[in-house]
This record gives sequence, structure tokens and C-alpha cells, in this order.
Amino acid sequence: MNESTFIEQNIEQWQELEDLLQRDQSDPIKLHDLFVKVSSDFAYARTYFPNRMVRVYLNELTQRVFDKIHKKRNRFELSALTGFYQNILPRDILRNKWALMISLIVFVVAIMIGWLSSSDDPDFLRSILGDSYVEMTEENIDQGDPMAVYKKAHQVDMFLGITVNNIRVAINAYVLGLFFSIGSIVILLFNGVMLGSFQQFFFSEGLLYTSTLTIWIHGTLEISAIIIAGGAGIILGQGALMPGTLRRWTSFRIKARQSLNILLSTIPLFIVAGFLEGFITRMTDWPNIAKLLIIGSSLVFVIYMYIVYPIRRKPYVTIDEVDLDDLNPDLDQDIALLHIRNYSQNLSALILFLRRNLKTLIFKIIIPALLVFVLIFRLTIAYDELISTSYYDEIGEYINADNGSILFFLLFIGLFTYVQFILGVYFRNKDGRSTESWNMPDIRRAVFPYIIVSICWISGWYFLSFGWALLYYFVFAPHVLFLISHNVMARRDKSVVSVFIDEIKTAFNNLTAYFPISISVFVLFYVIWILYESQIGQIIRDFILWHEFFGSYYTNSKVLLNVSGLLLFLSSFVIGYIWMLYAHYSHICKTQSVDLKERFSRLKSSLD
Repeated sequence: MNESTFIEQNIEQWQELEDLLQRDQSDPIKLHDLFVKVSSDFAYARTYFPNRMVRVYLNELTQRVFDKIHKKRNRFELSALTGFYQNILPRDILRNKWALMISLIVFVVAIMIGWLSSSDDPDFLRSILGDSYVEMTEENIDQGDPMAVYKKAHQVDMFLGITVNNIRVAINAYVLGLFFSIGSIVILLFNGVMLGSFQQFFFSEGLLYTSTLTIWIHGTLEISAIIIAGGAGIILGQGALMPGTLRRWTSFRIKARQSLNILLSTIPLFIVAGFLEGFITRMTDWPNIAKLLIIGSSLVFVIYMYIVYPIRRKPYVTIDEVDLDDLNPDLDQDIALLHIRNYSQNLSALILFLRRNLKTLIFKIIIPALLVFVLIFRLTIAYDELISTSYYDEIGEYINADNGSILFFLLFIGLFTYVQFILGVYFRNKDGRSTESWNMPDIRRAVFPYIIVSICWISGWYFLSFGWALLYYFVFAPHVLFLISHNVMARRDKSVVSVFIDEIKTAFNNLTAYFPISISVFVLFYVIWILYESQIGQIIRDFILWHEFFGSYYTNSKVLLNVSGLLLFLSSFVIGYIWMLYAHYSHICKTQSVDLKERFSRLKSSLD
């Protein structure tokens, strides 16, 4: 039997199964019968037509049945969480035990350095902890309450503030591991020296026992989590620095996934530590036995979770350095949008897309945006508006003058609208639904949604402080805006405004499906900002300011601020846009069988 005859004989039942999968309620007996039939057809196609599209179509169709059966299972069910702690985390800890050991040794050595340096030189203590903190603590000691610092803030405010700050420190320690692990080691050294100086200060005041019983109520989990996060950063750098027999990119990708699993395991530790510091540490009149019980139980938990339990699980987990799946030639993988993918597969597709199209993104987006920015900036200087103090005084009450004039706000809107046009053209021609070029009506139709998205995206950075901007992007921007502007162009059944409103409703209705990617885009933005604020970023900024490429120091500062902001937002915008599209198309393939419909139409056309 040839392929055409095979398709003609069975296509009606395939279509019937596909229609059945579209319904919310399906006849289980009918579903079972059709699944058995299609599975048989798939086995036949895999044997006689292994390299034909019909095999791919039937494979997708049988997979859809499986998804239909299991779609009501909670994706974040308890078994997935327990599986992470029972198998994934112990496996990755065993694979990277020496990096975690190095992190612990570095931190302990840093504590000793801080202790010895503070005991030899009192000024060293003030240089590490700061004069104001030392003087405040000395005043509390004189008043008979050395731990009063933990009682000043409100419990909830302290809990939230401490938790967020500790997670930020952990992310810093992890991200800076990108610089061949050196950045993570520096963070560990700094925090260890600070802790050693802090403890030596109370020892010199004869309060070591009192401070230990108070501080280590929360410090046991907090310090342990920082050490683990630093170890995760060392693992991250190790992947790029020591690839072994693997390609450097493959080694980095493997270590990045393993280190991220270890880092994520510290978040509950930080939350519990923040709760203890906000609500329990302030109870300095508690019995010492109660404090020792909390400290001891915290220490036992950390030792068991990160040392004893992985050793006990060693016979039950695969601790080979790499999995066979990690060695597949990724450059040959399909990165088409219309495909069902999970989170990690979407991430892999994003990375492959960036690798294949990096030159296009640089020459069509990054370089034109920077050239336009510099040109506009130089023209503005000629009129002396940008660096005029009176000009800033006049408009300062309407915009954040630290970020520049309203001209730059409009410029950024134009640039990000241009970026959306470039990405929209690319993906409209490669999304499996349209191959024709854009014309003027298409461009006019895209102007409204693209400008709205650009205004929403830029406003958070331009008008809000950094903390509020982070909250703004976390709650609103990443999971909605990219999809709206893209889908408005994909739909022509209604007016632009009607489609725009429909897409907003759809995006929020599917919020849970996009939430993991939304969080990832937010973390990406935060990671890029951390790199910008790091010592390496500071060195680059000082170099630019020192050479005064644009005249005065003030003008140089303004250029640097806006260029760095432009690069920060362009990178997170482009990556977020592409990543969200992959998640979106994966979601609609699962819920609407768009990919199957495309394959089905191709099968039907092959018969004509």
C-alpha cells in the first residue's frame, strides 16, 4: 500500500478523533476505540513511511490523546514537588558536591579572616559594618538590649524586607558565577568577612553567647542558603570554565540546569529564615532552650537535606555527570513555533533561535537602535535643551528628570515600536500561517497595538523607581503585552481595537499557562540589571565617564544612563517577546490543536 492509499482509507477516522479531542466532554469508549485505531495506523506508518509527514501527523495525534486524558491533572501537583526533592535535587547535589564543598570552605575561611582582622584592627570592623551600625549597636549595648535592632521594624515589614533582600543576595551570588565562578566566590568572601567581623564585635563586648542564641535563630537557615546559592554560582561558572570532553556550550547548558535546581531549593529556606527573623528573633526573652531547639533543628534539617539525604538516595538516582538527552545535536532541532513544548523545551528553542539569528538581531535591532539614539542625542545637544538646568526644573514635576527629557521617552517609544515591527515581520513569515510580505494596510494596522505596548513597557522604567518598576513588570507587562501586539496582526476578522480587547481578555484567561515564562522574563530582566550594577558594569561606566566621549561629565552621565537603559530593555524585550511566543503557540497547540490542523491540511493537500 502506498502512502496516498493509506491516507485515503483512514483519514476520516483521524479527522473524527481530532474533532473528538476538541470537545470538553468526550465519549470515553469512542475515544478509546479511535485511539487504538490511530495507534495501529501510527505503528504501520512508522514501519512503512518512516520519513513521511503522515508518520509525524499520527505521532502528534496519538500524543494529543494522551494529553487529553491527563490534562485535568494539576501541573504543579504534589508529586511533582516531591519528585524534585526526592530525585532531582539529590542527583544534582551528588553531581556537584565538590563545588558546594568549595563554597562552604570559602565562606568559613572568610569568617576567619573577618574575625582575625576585626580583632587586630578595630577600624576594619567599621569599614565592613559601617560607623552608623557599630555606633547604634554600642548604644543598644549600653542600654542593656544589644539585640534591639531586631525589634525596631514591624514584624510583617521585616519579614518581607529580609526575605526579598536575602533572595536578592542569593541571586547575585548565583548570577555572578557567570564570570567563571569568580563573582560567586567574591560574594561569599564578602558575606563571610562581614559575618566574622560581626561575631567578633559581640565577642569583644562579652556577648558572643547572647548574640549567637539570637542571631542564629534565623542565621542557620539564612547563612546555609547563601552558601548553597554561592555553590550554585560556582557550578554555573564551572560549566563554562571546565567543559571537559563536552562542547563548552553543552557543558554550560548542563551545569546551568543543575545549578538552577540547587538555587531554587534555597527559596523555602530564605522564606522560613525571613519569618524567623521577622517574628521570632525579636523575642530575646525566650528561654535559651527554646532558642537552641530552633537553631539545632534548623541545622539538622540543612545537614540532612543537603548531605545525608543525597547520600541515602545515591543508590536510587543516576549520578552520571550528564544525561544522554543532553548530548543530542541541538542545532538540528526544529524551532518552529507551531509545536507542543514544555517549559524546558521552550527555553531550548529560544536559545537555539538566538544562536541562529544573533547576527540578524544585532544588525537589524541593536545597532540601528543605538545609532538612532546617538544621532538624536547629538542633535539635541546642539539646542542646549538636554543639559540645561532650567529645562529640567521646568519639566521635572512631570517626568523623572534623572532618566532624561520627554524627548527620550518619545524616542524610546519609537525604537521599541520599530523592534516590534522587525520581530513581527519575522514571526509572521515563520509562524506557519502566513508567508506573504507586509503591505501598507498591515503596517497601519500594527501601529496602534505596537505603540500601546511600547508605552506600557517603557513607562515602568521611565517613571517609576527601581523597586516599583520591578513590581510593575512582575505583575503586568511580561505575560500580556508581547502576545497582544503579535496576535492583533495574526487576526483580521475584527477591527484592531476589538481584537486588542479580545487578546487582553484571552491573555489574562490563560495567565496560569504563561505564568512560568512570565516569571522567567522577570528574572531575566533582574539578572541583566544585576550584571549592570556589578563591579564589572561599574568599571565600564567609569571608563566611559573618564574619557568624556560626549563632552561634559554631565552629558556623558546622561548618555551612559540612557544607553545602558536602552540595552537593558532591548535585550529583555527581544528575549521576552520570543520566549512568550513559543509559550503561546505551545499553549494553543495543546488547547486548539493548531499544529494538527496545519498538518491535516497538508495531508489533504497532498491528496489533491
